[in-house]
Amino acid sequence: MRIAPIYNSIPIQYAFKGTLDDSVKNHINKTAKTEEHKVVANSTIEELENYMQKLHPNTVLRKKARPQDQVEMYNYLLDITIPFTRKSSMLKRGDVKIRIPDPYPYYLSKRSVMSCRQFSEGLNKISPDNVDALFVYEALKQLEINAKASSRSAKAWYKTNKLMDLIIEYQKNANIDKRITREQLREIVKNA
Repeated sequence: MRIAPIYNSIPIQYAFKGTLDDSVKNHINKTAKTEEHKVVANSTIEELENYMQKLHPNTVLRKKARPQDQVEMYNYLLDITIPFTRKSSMLKRGDVKIRIPDPYPYYLSKRSVMSCRQFSEGLNKISPDNVDALFVYEALKQLEINAKASSRSAKAWYKTNKLMDLIIEYQKNANIDKRITREQLREIVKNA
């Protein structure tokens, strides 16, 4: 008689993916005044949820505190926020932003459910891989900042090492093909 172990399964990656925050859902639902608009609002919410499921598990699309019609992507694992923009001139300052194509708004209107629908259509034109790559890029910028400060404080040194681990974990969970290795991260820290 042969006894097989009970827990002989292969660990799988996260079953859940990025989410749509309730603040965004409530905002879209508040713009719907008629039954026809409610149908558009529900399909917009569903479309945004489907898009978010393609992103890293800890990513959420949420409303900003001010102005309230603005939205942003936030990743809990890396503790990084990336706002949206439609203007390419804002990218010249070194800020990392998700650029929505020109004919689409980069915010959720307070008055028009169709504007929310247009935002969703514009967001769906952006590859989820590009959004994940922006989070990695922003994390690398933060790693350089921490590395420069790590020579002066033990707390910054700890943050640098922790962020390196988080970047490796983020890439694994997001299924990024061309991953940055730990050696490459150490080289970035060394050169900072």
